[in-house]
Amino acid sequence: MGVSKNFVVKNGIEVATDLLYSDIPSSNVGVGTTVPTRKLDVNGNFNVVTNARVGGISTVEGKFGVGVGDTALYVDTGTERIGINTTVPEYNLDVSGDVGISSHLKVGGITTSYGLRVDGDTTINDFKAVGVSTITNVRIEAGFTTVTYSEAQYLNVTGVATFAQLNVTNLDVLGIATVNNMIVSGVSTHLDNIKSKFGLIV
Repeated sequence: MGVSKNFVVKNGIEVATDLLYSDIPSSNVGVGTTVPTRKLDVNGNFNVVTNARVGGISTVEGKFGVGVGDTALYVDTGTERIGINTTVPEYNLDVSGDVGISSHLKVGGITTSYGLRVDGDTTINDFKAVGVSTITNVRIEAGFTTVTYSEAQYLNVTGVATFAQLNVTNLDVLGIATVNNMIVSGVSTHLDNIKSKFGLIV
């Protein structure tokens, strides 16, 4: 049956039982509910085949996933944890894979890295690198003072680095490294002299 003019419902409409419901006083529409609290209130799952656009603030209560199996981005509002490439985040932000930072990185607690590259400025309280770490400019601080301890298997400093205590297996300094207490158990390569508070070492 075709309708050649506008179809107007003035007193609300309900299709089947809770299938589709329009509430005229509130101008809300419910799918799967007869008490819609929003302009469109869906009680159940819904699927968007092409594109969805949100112009304002989107609030998710529960879990939110992006990508196949929710692995690209996974947010659990219950545990307040975010996972990238993982659906079982163990930290507030858990990234399974490589991380590239082109600007600034600030870490207030202990950081364990299995391969960290930072091209900008870095402020870290405690830094422990399990793999290779290439840092352009790093100043490691604890409470805006010098770092208490940093550890790395291989540390490459191409800019300016300030450490209170540094325990490293292999150290390569192309820039300036200021260290109060340094222990190098492997190879140490420097393009310039190494200075300490006691005077010139090398």
